Amino acid sequence: FVLWIQDPQEKLKTISVPHGMIHFDLLPNTRSFFVLWIQDADAHEVLLRLPHEERGSYTAASEVINHGAFHLFHDQVVPRTLNALAISDVIIVFTDIVGSTSLYATLGDGPALALVQQHFEIIFSSFASTGRVVKTIGDAVMGSFSNGKAAIDAVANAIQEIPRQCTHPGTGEPLQIRVGIHHGSAVVVPVNGINDYFGQTINVAARIEAAAGASECLVTAAVLKEPEAREALANIAENSNFLATPKSFLSLKGVSAPVEAQGFRLMDSVLGTHAIKRVGSRGQIDRYEEPPSF
Repeated sequence: FVLWIQDPQEKLKTISVPHGMIHFDLLPNTRSFFVLWIQDADAHEVLLRLPHEERGSYTAASEVINHGAFHLFHDQVVPRTLNALAISDVIIVFTDIVGSTSLYATLGDGPALALVQQHFEIIFSSFASTGRVVKTIGDAVMGSFSNGKAAIDAVANAIQEIPRQCTHPGTGEPLQIRVGIHHGSAVVVPVNGINDYFGQTINVAARIEAAAGASECLVTAAVLKEPEAREALANIAENSNFLATPKSFLSLKGVSAPVEAQGFRLMDSVLGTHAIKRVGSRGQIDRYEEPPSF
């Protein structure tokens, strides 16, 4: 184990302690930030296999780093002396508004931006309890989660609530988003006051989002390796408000092999008279029922 203790009056300390039962007495104050980091990836798996009476209370590093409060402590998460912090396990989510160009053209910048900000509030609220909003990129949102179930459930809530609460003031047409969820390794870099993610996992997640249709979420097979994520997806597909998106293989720009994904989309009947106008994926992205051979 490595214990990091940060106090504004002192330099960062690193204390190595042997494996075994460790007892901490923490005296909280307003000047210190405490993190117990499980440095060895195997150690987390060992903890999960301990009997509950021996395990005690703990929070995995992956859960801490994807907590919404972590942006308050970005200097402690990735010290300025480090260029990046490599992590092996993160769920990345990208969302984007469908037809945003048309929205600004028909409403004008001010009213369109107000609608976009309203949609941001719904996404931020949906992500806040189990994940973290990393940043916004124009009308898009990038989020991170420690597990696939949390990401899938949060996205399902956002996809359902945005058309209900955000409608075009002139036509009454509901606002829609498209979403992609991917899992993999990444590097965390402190940029502009936040801990941002970089790497191929992030690139693929963005491409997956672009492949989704209106009010649709695509989830890669890498995410669905988790039994809890598969169960969450199945439960959403059984929900009367959603339809399952069948498994397909996506040919993505900049990705050598096809990426397997499936997901869910909001049913047209959910909004009654304001039926969703189906809009395809952003750009030309091929979907195949079987892995293509090139």
